Amino acid sequence: MSADSTSEIDLFHEVLDQSPEARRHYIAIRHAGDAERIERLGRLLEAHERAEGVETAPVIDPVPERIGPYRVLEVLGEGGMGVVYAAEQTQPIRRRVAIKVIKLGMDTKEVIARFEAERQALAMLDHPGVARVFDAGSTDNGRPFFVMELVRGVPIHEYCDTHELALRDRLELFLQVCDAVHHAHQKGIIHRDIKPSNVLVAVQDSGPAPKIIDFGVMKATSARLSEHTFFTEQGQLIGTPEYMSPEQAEMSGLDVDTRTDVYSLGVMLYQIITGELPFDSNALRSGGYGEIRRIIREVDPVKPSARTSRWPRALRGDLDRVVMCAIAKDRTHRYESASAFRDDVRRYLVDEPVQAGKPGAAYRLIKFVKRKRYLSSAVALVFIAGLAGVIGLWVGLQDAREAEALAARRADNAAKASAFLQKVLFHVDPEYGGGKLSLLEVMGIASRSIEEDLGQHPEVEASVRESIGVAYRRLSRFEDAEPHLRRSLEIRRELFGDLDLQTARSFIAMADLMFEYEGRIDESLDFLDRAMRGVEARQLTNTQVEGWLLLDVGIIALAGDRLVKAKAAFTESGRLIGERRGSKHPDVSRATRGLAEVALLRGDFDEAERIAREAVALCEGEGTVYIGARAKLVLARVLMAKGELESAAKLLAASRAQFERTVDGKHIRMAELDAVASELALLQGDAEEAKRFAERCLSVRSEILHARHWERLEAEYLLQRARIALGETESADAVLRSIGEQAARDVGDDHRLRIAIARARVEGAKGDEVLVGVREARLAQLVEKRDARLRGGR
Repeated sequence: MSADSTSEIDLFHEVLDQSPEARRHYIAIRHAGDAERIERLGRLLEAHERAEGVETAPVIDPVPERIGPYRVLEVLGEGGMGVVYAAEQTQPIRRRVAIKVIKLGMDTKEVIARFEAERQALAMLDHPGVARVFDAGSTDNGRPFFVMELVRGVPIHEYCDTHELALRDRLELFLQVCDAVHHAHQKGIIHRDIKPSNVLVAVQDSGPAPKIIDFGVMKATSARLSEHTFFTEQGQLIGTPEYMSPEQAEMSGLDVDTRTDVYSLGVMLYQIITGELPFDSNALRSGGYGEIRRIIREVDPVKPSARTSRWPRALRGDLDRVVMCAIAKDRTHRYESASAFRDDVRRYLVDEPVQAGKPGAAYRLIKFVKRKRYLSSAVALVFIAGLAGVIGLWVGLQDAREAEALAARRADNAAKASAFLQKVLFHVDPEYGGGKLSLLEVMGIASRSIEEDLGQHPEVEASVRESIGVAYRRLSRFEDAEPHLRRSLEIRRELFGDLDLQTARSFIAMADLMFEYEGRIDESLDFLDRAMRGVEARQLTNTQVEGWLLLDVGIIALAGDRLVKAKAAFTESGRLIGERRGSKHPDVSRATRGLAEVALLRGDFDEAERIAREAVALCEGEGTVYIGARAKLVLARVLMAKGELESAAKLLAASRAQFERTVDGKHIRMAELDAVASELALLQGDAEEAKRFAERCLSVRSEILHARHWERLEAEYLLQRARIALGETESADAVLRSIGEQAARDVGDDHRLRIAIARARVEGAKGDEVLVGVREARLAQLVEKRDARLRGGR
């Protein structure tokens, strides 16, 4: 068979059959007289040797002092055909640029054609995600160059890991890359070598911004570029093996379209979210050229969730499907375009059904529920925790002789709860006219049908009512929550008595409701004491169950200004939760931020800052938006106390942004934000802004909290402080006097709110020395009374 009748791939395999020392000699003898074929086979051999780690003698290309009118500063990088320099332009404007020049000895017709294609391609692109081209020309010795935007950044995967970005932030950064690639595709340009080292992230005023910097092996789909600048590349391995699509590995060059970039984007996303490549580089390259092609074309990688311990639960399911769709071997099974890939990642981020795979009706219903962002916790509680409550936390806690009967009872309860759940979810199915119902409306339907559907099954009714009640409470819909939680407690006390764990759960739920809705600190702590008796009766002390219960004790004791009790509860809670979930688990931050608040109220600001920063650091992972916002809010308050107002303002803004992703405006956390914002505005000297925040806080608390809740007094106190700062002293003082008397009755004469009100009245009396003296004396009495209580260990 003649060389002319043999494909170049087969000819290259013949070369590989020779010993490494004889391969170049074999090419020269075998194809004597065909200079172009010798050159192409030689380049394939060079690529193969690089893949195998064979060292070749470098071609020395001295760094020039100038390239055209640009002064060369340093070498930035070197690729297969070009060198990139950092340079300085002085006229007509002064700026730093990057200059790409064909390497010494690489100025063949084919390389020059490819170089010109890259230059033309970049000039056609106008997107913030692609490095811009400024100028072009030739060096003194005739080698082409072009001048482009200098991107001072790091590869995207390194940026994500160095800055410890959360999963959501990594995905949002990746969306920007997809936008840039989509722009290139719209201009008829396929990149063919998308990888992290070609996507650099630089920090700009608007935040991190990825930019694609290298189109050196791009392929033009438009005739204008492809017909005039490219020779056929059949028989050449184009791209980087780790990110190379199966059709690229075929080396035909004719079967490459925009979906090859989709594949490379998928590999890059795999690496960004797992820290690993689909195929290990050493394993991929260990078998040489032939093994590289076989693995890329034939071996299926494992799903991302199976390759990492970073976010396995978050990756499992939708994100696994999205990534595996992008890197499918058969391009007809991939996303049709970078924009389609981008859109599916965005669907994942907003909890819409992704297009990867074929989601069924149940999947779509779950996504419909989760899509209501601020109701996500409610849905989890109503429709999942309800069932979990039926099956229970207590499997295995009963005597062995009761196990079989217990299992049968729970199976029966689970079946009844499942039937109820199906009936409720039927109302959100758009095929049956329920598509426009909000989740609160569906919860309302569930609430109204509980008695009818579950009245004959009290154990199931109690669990479902508890779940719905807790969901309503977490949405700050306290009046809706109360009848469900009270009825759940009544049923469980009748069925199981006060020492059962199911009853303990109801005691905890009622304690939380009384505290958040009515501000009843003593009664709430009493209910938690009853719950603790059930935990002790079931021998679950020194476990995570006790840890979560103590967390509630700490929160309520802290609100009651019982700092010794709060500190002890938070310390033990953090220990028990940390032992079960790991000391760095985000759930530990709940107790940690409580300890920071204790230190803040004791006046130990440095210790409070240290602990609060620890709590914030624990909330950097995925799924910590809400608790992370609470940790940032505590740190903001600490910094306010230390006088670091600018830093506090930034943290408060970050906390607000996170809360707005999880709750609506009529939520206790939004009111708490406004309370802190009012205090900050006063410290910054903006009384009008302080008044605005205080009025909004008071409005929300008046609408959602019980009329006697002491936090409504706090909002009123903040409003009167702002009015005093605005000069409305007399009328503000009258209100402060009234709410001070009420605070003394509701939370105690030496509570911190009572003292704060007394301090504000001193401020309002400025100008009247006698009145100031009287009020300062009264304030000193209150402070001494509080200090004595704390010294006494209460």
